[in-house]
Amino acid sequence: MIRSTITLLVLSVCCRIGFAQATAFTAVDDGEARSRIVLGNRASKVAKDAALLLQQSIRDVSGVELEILSEEQFTSLETAQRRGFVIGDGALARSLGLDSSALEMEEFRLLSAQDLICFVGRSNARSPAEVWAVRHFTDEVLGIHTLWPGKIGTHIPRTDRIVVPIMEYRYRPLAYRRFRTWPKTPHPEVEQWLEAHQLSTRLYNRDGYKFGHAFTDWWERFSENPETRAYFAEAPDGKVQLRTPAKPEYAKLNVGNPAVRRQIIRDWKASAEQPPLIWNVCPNDSAGYDTSDASCALDTTNYPKPDIWSGKASMTARYVSFWKTLRSEMVAELADPAQKDQFRLTTYAYGAYREPPPPGTLGPGFVIQIVPTYDAYGRAMWEGWRQAGASELLCRPNWWHMGGSAPHLPLRDVFEYIAFIRARGMAGIDMDILLPHWATQGAYYYLLARTIERPDLTLEAILSEYTTAFGPAADEVERYLAYWEAFTKKAAYPFPAGGPVSQNPDGLYETLQRKHGYSLNPLRGSWEATPFLYTKEVLQPAVEILDRAAGKVAPGSIEAERVAFLREGLRLFWYRRELIRLKAPRLRTATETEDDFREAVRRWEQLRDQMQSRFGHVVDQQAIPDRL
Repeated sequence: MIRSTITLLVLSVCCRIGFAQATAFTAVDDGEARSRIVLGNRASKVAKDAALLLQQSIRDVSGVELEILSEEQFTSLETAQRRGFVIGDGALARSLGLDSSALEMEEFRLLSAQDLICFVGRSNARSPAEVWAVRHFTDEVLGIHTLWPGKIGTHIPRTDRIVVPIMEYRYRPLAYRRFRTWPKTPHPEVEQWLEAHQLSTRLYNRDGYKFGHAFTDWWERFSENPETRAYFAEAPDGKVQLRTPAKPEYAKLNVGNPAVRRQIIRDWKASAEQPPLIWNVCPNDSAGYDTSDASCALDTTNYPKPDIWSGKASMTARYVSFWKTLRSEMVAELADPAQKDQFRLTTYAYGAYREPPPPGTLGPGFVIQIVPTYDAYGRAMWEGWRQAGASELLCRPNWWHMGGSAPHLPLRDVFEYIAFIRARGMAGIDMDILLPHWATQGAYYYLLARTIERPDLTLEAILSEYTTAFGPAADEVERYLAYWEAFTKKAAYPFPAGGPVSQNPDGLYETLQRKHGYSLNPLRGSWEATPFLYTKEVLQPAVEILDRAAGKVAPGSIEAERVAFLREGLRLFWYRRELIRLKAPRLRTATETEDDFREAVRRWEQLRDQMQSRFGHVVDQQAIPDRL
């Protein structure tokens, strides 16, 4: 083994709270243990899991297994041997001034003192805070990084010497966070990747906020009754109807009708929880907004009714008016003044009502989940809703629906947007939707997970974590990511935010889609545009970069497997590009037929199966996307 040292200079701490000054210490030296892992005498099951994780991580890095001792066993050692890692509540942690009961839920803390480093956290059934504390150490000091799901996606540096620096770190994850996945129940390796980044497909939700289109069952409940049919939107011809008859869950409400508010209040009061202090009023999806005089009276601009119905007019003013009146009526039903202050309505800023209202017009008592863009418009949207006075703002991006399965990598733009909104009150993120395009978009997934998990890291630090895992090929992988990031900027896919929001009407995507008569909506158009955007001339420089990367890594090494993962992923994308082209008869050459399309599907599926066998469950399963 090549002798090396993992060490890191982090925040130095002179501990002046009643115990000796902290010192860095050597945990492993020359392949031998020089420290122990100590379980606090009040350690929880989570703390025990954290101890096992730390033991495994140090063994993976150094080949050395540290023994796990009780506090009694540890304190019985000679003073010179009392060096190591204290995990969980107990007498040792308390002597250092640490106790999980002093932390907020999901908060964790690392603190050095003497020749010890202590890990404590406030866990619950879903949130293993002590495990997160240990993962921070294995990430920051050992350099273990979980880049993508599966064995080759975890970077584990090797060393025979581990020096533990003086550390102090305290962190509480965002209150509301989730990465939705496709499929909805992902492979366990994907869930493990999420857990390694303090995320899940299941919602972490400390404050109990509820979002989601809130009235999807109303058409079924109320449309047949002549009295309650007036709850629903009128079309420009004055008739109550669905804009999309096959989608009753898209039904829009007549928000100018007071009976709608009364029905919402009846549903609220009938809830099992009495009274619910959080109530979801997110409008249903799609267009079909009400054109009745009652709702139009809430607008501050006199829009043409066809524009209202189709969602081309701003509906923000009417919905803000509706929400404010509704909230005041609901608060009036509460007798307790404290409950009146605590009561929150949750809703979206999305589609035709994404534009922020004037400053101060919303006021407290509202929690807004913004479906944003990540450009200057998205920043203005966030700042506008913040100045409108919402109690809290959450981020609900649809960005992973952009680009299909292409190497779509808006890395700097996304990083800078998240940093911008985090500095302006972001209370959570609900990301839609993590697709299995790890070989082409994995750096993007990793960047966003790390940006949420570690707001202290720079963009360069996160990308360095990713590229370092490729060893001697790191510089080529850095060039590869930069190549596709630059192309992503040129492509300029519109944002899916309740209809397409243009990023650049003169970008390649919009220019080519207009030229070929295809949709500008990226949900479908991202796939349709693939043959036009990703020509051989576009892919060839990327192929050459990865060829050079393959020449720099040792055959059979884990770095070679990682480079192969990217290369095969790009090849799979090209096969996908070809089958999309061949599916459209007008894009075929004069000699190509349906048989060529079927052969393209077979070839794609064969490579997909080979990749799944070789790299694990990080490869797309659908040859033909549902959107096509």
